[in-house]
Amino acid sequence: MQKRNLIIASHPELSRISTNSTLTIDVLLFILVLFASQLSALDFSIATSYDRYFHDKLFYHPSGSKPIMADCDTAFPQLPLELHVVFTTYSRTIPGNTNLTFSYRILKPDGGVLFDTTGIQAFSGITDAKKGILTSRVTPHIGFSKNEKPGLYKLIVTAHDGVNMTTATRQKTLFLSLSSSNALPFDVISFNVWVHSYCNNPDPLRAIEAFSYFIESNTSNDDAIFWPVFYFFQCLFRDNPRLQNQLIASFSTNTVRLREYTVFLLRSINYQKNSNSSIIPDSLWKKFDKAAENGFSEPFSLACMSASPQVIESAFYYYGKYLMIKFLVECLGLSTPSGYKTFRTHAHRYGKSCVQFIDRESADKMSDNAKKIIGKAYSSHSLIKTYCDFAFEFDDVDAESKNILGEITGQSSTKKSTH
Repeated sequence: MQKRNLIIASHPELSRISTNSTLTIDVLLFILVLFASQLSALDFSIATSYDRYFHDKLFYHPSGSKPIMADCDTAFPQLPLELHVVFTTYSRTIPGNTNLTFSYRILKPDGGVLFDTTGIQAFSGITDAKKGILTSRVTPHIGFSKNEKPGLYKLIVTAHDGVNMTTATRQKTLFLSLSSSNALPFDVISFNVWVHSYCNNPDPLRAIEAFSYFIESNTSNDDAIFWPVFYFFQCLFRDNPRLQNQLIASFSTNTVRLREYTVFLLRSINYQKNSNSSIIPDSLWKKFDKAAENGFSEPFSLACMSASPQVIESAFYYYGKYLMIKFLVECLGLSTPSGYKTFRTHAHRYGKSCVQFIDRESADKMSDNAKKIIGKAYSSHSLIKTYCDFAFEFDDVDAESKNILGEITGQSSTKKSTH
């Protein structure tokens, strides 16, 4: 720092400026800021996504692999997309301050302006010099009303770097569609693919169709299949209030069985009856008072209370959250004394229930189930493989768990450098 300051002080341009009485203090300070900064050309990318854990996929990947940009080019009415602005190069002052803002506009197919926003603070403050990409701390939601015409809309994002006072623009097209693109009706195989790939390619428009198919299918009669898949739908619909309203809108056309399971689902995710749901008979609503009393349990709490990591697997297929795979990885070592001790020490990050309910008996059961889940999914699910590889290479995981993970994935347990 001292050496850099000496260079600035002796810079010939500054010496010349200091003798020029016509320059204002503001101009001098601006030039000082330029010299006292780490200047880079502003560069960024944009993505629109239905992915609730877009950032996890962007950052948690092993060395040598590219981050996953869960970008979506198709939008649907009343199902808002999230706009992600990802800065790849930007400038910092010598103390490390960054100042990034952006604005965005959406143009209709006829060229008219649908949205126009300005002055969104993406990032302001100290950043680590080793920090690579930065994602905006503000994630706008882009929604289209049911009155908007289908067609191609243009999204224009303009970003500004307040350190070097530069601006850059990126744009993409969004196709507003009223239905999934030529999707065939579900069968056993396509439904299974849809559920397991949802965390990679969220498709909320088919959620009600998928739920209806599952409830009416023979596979839903098997408890071993029903409860894990039903929990997936609980997570999906609880996280998307607009889908809850659409589920109710289709109520009157449903079969008796589907009506019952629709109410069961709604009450189990703590949906409150209102004018929109007046179509549901009071007798059917009260039939599931117990489901409402039990309510919805968060994935980690439910997994620990039931000693069932399968809950985490079901939730993961919706959320795609890295911490869920780390949980399964840390469960691997629960059958060993050191792994059990480490898990209980760090279990607070998964909720109080995980400390309260994990005893030796349930620990052994959870370890065995976690081995089966990762052993089955590692080679067949790309995102689970990516997260497992990241946990093995970079994360602070108990040695016993890491050794077992290495055996499952065929990797050496040698400690690697920090990500």
